[in-house]
This record gives sequence, C-alpha cells and structure tokens, in this order.
Amino acid sequence: MNTEDSVKNLTIGTGIIFIGSFLSKLFSYIFRIIAARSGMADYGLLTLGVSLTVFISVFITIGLDHGVLRYVSYFKEKNDYSKVKMVIYTSMKITFILAFLVSVLLFIFSDFICAQFFPNLNQEKLSAIIRIVSITIPFVTISRMFYASFRAFQIPKYEVYTKNIAEPFSKVILAFIFVSIGFGILAISLAYTISIVISMLIGYLLLQTILRKYKVSIDKKGIFKDILRYSFPLVFVSLFFTLTLSLDTFMIGHYKTETDVGIYNAASPTAQLMFTAPSSILALFLPILMALYIGNKREEFIDLYKTVTKWIFIINLVLVTLFIIYSKEVLSIFFGAEYASGYLALIILLVGFFISLIFHPAQNVLLIFKKSKLIFYNSIIALLINGVLNFLLIPKYGIIGAAISTSFVLVLWGLLNFIQSYICLKATPFKGSYLKVLFITLIISVLFFNIKKYVMISNIYLLVIFSILFLFSVFILLLITSSFDKNDIYILSLIKKKLKKG
Repeated sequence: MNTEDSVKNLTIGTGIIFIGSFLSKLFSYIFRIIAARSGMADYGLLTLGVSLTVFISVFITIGLDHGVLRYVSYFKEKNDYSKVKMVIYTSMKITFILAFLVSVLLFIFSDFICAQFFPNLNQEKLSAIIRIVSITIPFVTISRMFYASFRAFQIPKYEVYTKNIAEPFSKVILAFIFVSIGFGILAISLAYTISIVISMLIGYLLLQTILRKYKVSIDKKGIFKDILRYSFPLVFVSLFFTLTLSLDTFMIGHYKTETDVGIYNAASPTAQLMFTAPSSILALFLPILMALYIGNKREEFIDLYKTVTKWIFIINLVLVTLFIIYSKEVLSIFFGAEYASGYLALIILLVGFFISLIFHPAQNVLLIFKKSKLIFYNSIIALLINGVLNFLLIPKYGIIGAAISTSFVLVLWGLLNFIQSYICLKATPFKGSYLKVLFITLIISVLFFNIKKYVMISNIYLLVIFSILFLFSVFILLLITSSFDKNDIYILSLIKKKLKKG
C-alpha cells in the first residue's frame, strides 16, 4: 500500500464516518436542546446522571476496546480469523459481566451517592435519573467492543448505522414524543436509555454479519493475557477524556447549583463538536497505519501521519474561529437566552480542544509502537492535575474555573503524547504551511467579527448564512494561496468525485 492508496482508503472511509459523526453530533445536540428547554436545573441533573454512567462505562471496559481495535486489525492482516473471533467474543463477555454487576450496584446505591457527593442538589430527582440511566451501562460497554470491531474491519458504515444514526436519532424522536405528551426530565432520561438499547441490538446483528463469513473455531490459546496487558493501561486513555469532560460537571454539581451545571453543559457539548472531524479521520487512521507499519513502509507511514494532522488542523482551526466569533449567538439561539452567560467558558474550552486535537494523531502513533504504558502515565499525570485544578478553581471561579482546568489538562496531555511519539518516530507531522493557513483564517475572522458589529445574528437562519459565508471565504483563500500539497489536492479530488456520483 503506497501513500496514495492509504490516503484514498482513509478519505473514502473518513467521508462515511464524517457524515455519520455529523448526524450523530447534530441529533445529540438536538436532544440536549430538547432537554435544556425543560429548564436549566432539570437539564443540569440529567447531564450529571448521564456523565456518571458514561464515566463508569468507560472505566469498566478496562481498555479492551483499544485492545480489540489493535489486535483484530493485526490478526486480520495475518488472516488469522480464529484469533479475531477470540479477541472479540472474550472482550464482549468480560465487559458485559463487569458492567452488569456495576449497573446493579449503582441502581441500588443511587440515593447514597446523591447524598454523599451532591448534597446541594435535588436528591430525589437526581437519584431517579441515575436509576434510569444506570440501565445503559452494560449496553454501552458491549457496544464499545462492536465499534472497535467495525473499525478494525474497516467497515465504518456499521458504526455509522448504530452509534451515529440509530442511537441519537431514536433519542431525539423519543424525547420529542415524551415532551409533546407533557412528560418531564425523567421521561427524557428514559428516552436516552431506550435509544442506547436499540443501538446495541442493531450493532450486535451487524457484527454477526461480519463474523458469520469466517467458518473457523475460536482460538482459545493464552494470547488474551497479552491483550489485557496492552489494553489495561489504555483504560486511562478513554477514562482521561471521559473523566476530564465529566469531572468538571461532577465538581460544579458538588460546589455549585443545578443551574451552573446546566449552563456549563450547554457550553461544553458545543465545544465538543470540535471532536467531529478528528474522530472521523482517526477512526480509520490506526488500521491503515498498522498495515503500513507491518509492511515496514516508514516513508508512507510518515506521509499519512502528516496529511491527517494537517487536515485536523485546518478543519478545526476554521471551526474554532467560527464558534468564537458567534459564541453568544450559538448558546442563545439553540439553548435559550439564559444560557448565553456561558459564552466565555465556551471560548476557553474551544481553544483548549483545538490545541489538544492537533496532537491527537500522535496518540495513535504511540499505540502502533505498543507504547500504551506511556499513554497511561500521561493520562495519570493529567488526571491528577485536572483534579487539583478543579478543586482550586471551581469553588472560586465556577464554570470559568472548570473550563480553564479542562483546557489546560487537555493541552498538556496532547503535548506529552506528541513529544513521546516524536522520540519513537523521529519525525514531526507539522509543516511550514500551517502558518499560512493560520494567517488566512485570522484575516477572515477579523473581517467577520467586525461585520457582526453591524449585523445582529438573532436567529438560526442568519447564523447558518454567515457560517457558510465564513467557511466559503476561508476555503477560497486557501485555494488561491496554494495552501494545499499533493496529498491534500488528491483528497479534494476524491471528495469532488464522490459528490458528483451523489
């Protein structure tokens, strides 16, 4: 596989995942808007309950989703499908048993958790929400194994069908129905739970269509111990992101009010839209890099690493500047005028996410080189610093302190991964053309920021129009100034062909 083939595979797969990720983010955002309209206090309680179950779900996967991605990719390249089946089924069995036990415990002790950790909040309502969403834990954990398997087989459309379409779409439909009938936040919590069960069932059926093709028995040899040794340190990778994006919510809930939690969880999910492009690109990045690594194709490996990093930089630079310009308008239009006070927290989070995501491909390089322990150490250091900063900043500065803590820690974690990947690979993905892209985007940003002084963006239609104009202006200037290299041009040509075919 040469560089052009790698870029082609990545572009085609990424296009599918990007569409899925966009739909997922869109529907999930709409679900949050529906929930937020029930009131800032109730919305704050829901986000606390959901954050708690998501955190637990990630922890009890013990990193096996990362293990499934790497080892299924590896054994698939070796055509050893008996080991492929062993990795998938054993991982599913272990995570489901752990998740079921923890789900039962959380359901039983929800009152105790609320009283001990969130004494200032509505105990009865929060406990009820936690009980409802605790049911999702076994289904979420086993679904993570499905998604990793789909990525390893390079069939991104299956993850799109389940995680990106079925789950968020059913979430919105059910929430809309329940709210239309007149039900409140508990019914919205139930909509969240049912949608995850639906997604898991679809994912299981799709996984069976893949594995049914390979008529081999499951290899029961002791290779799984190696997978656990590789996977367990990586629980802190997923845990790092989940806990970093949840710990601030937990601590705001502990020190402040439901309203503060609600405002912050309008700003934070908006900033998390920055993950859409990187997650789409990186979903197929590791399997393709693994194939190049196994083939000892160092030059192609580095070329792909550079191309992926550059596209993440360009896309997210445009998004972060756009969201910063219209930060107040986005929160006010979508969530309600009372949420606009979270705009400064949103800007801080946007900057932190942008810088950290530039370094995100470096984590995949470390995974390829089996440096999962380095990622583990980086995650532990960052999580400890995050806890200390939240403890120091949130009581005094509220949601602004939470945003500063989260952004600082994300940047630190990404920088550590980047430095260590450079030591392993002896190559950097960055190019001089980044400065040209940065300069062009800043020029357009200043122009639109000044236009905003004369045109009030008061509804979604104006926001969409000016956003499209902004994106179009940046793209045209990038083309005029020859900011794209041969791999970039090749990607654009593939996109153009795909659009012509419909």
